[in-house]
Amino acid sequence: MDADLYLLTLKKAYSQSFDLTSGFVAGGRRFDLYGRFASTGEKYVLTRKAKLWEVQTYEHLLVFRADDFSAGDLPGLTASIDDSLEPDLVRGGEKYPPENHMMTYLTIVVLSEQGFSPETREAVKKFSYTKDYLFTFRGRMETHLFLVDLTNGDVTYSKAGKDFSHIFGDIYKACERKEKRSEEQ
Repeated sequence: MDADLYLLTLKKAYSQSFDLTSGFVAGGRRFDLYGRFASTGEKYVLTRKAKLWEVQTYEHLLVFRADDFSAGDLPGLTASIDDSLEPDLVRGGEKYPPENHMMTYLTIVVLSEQGFSPETREAVKKFSYTKDYLFTFRGRMETHLFLVDLTNGDVTYSKAGKDFSHIFGDIYKACERKEKRSEEQ
């Protein structure tokens, strides 16, 4: 499957709730697609002036193509998270996230038209990157890492990404349907 078709379908699926940017550069890497989602939950008593609590949740989606991505690239990806992605996207350059920050998901998707080696898949399954802020008083950050093999639609995911892995498989299936329709015409 063509990565452009997958990206276009992914973009359409996420555009309903994410602010999307193509060609985003962060951590020394160019991402084909970047998306940001923010949600605020609040509880009031009678009026907005009597706020009991407020929580903020975020997700940052980072998608890039890498036909040569391997297990050896994971330390570099982790360094990008440490050096740039987490400080800039999660904390906004500050020492801690905002006061009412509860959770930030950093979702990284690697697309390949060539597939991934078994060693790379195993390394991604073991991958874990989380961070707590002020003993979770300022929330936490969790990284979800996905490999999408565009040769067969196989999605490999890190431990934290398990509950979200079906999304990327469903997008692959939607692309297959589009390809089939265009072949029939």
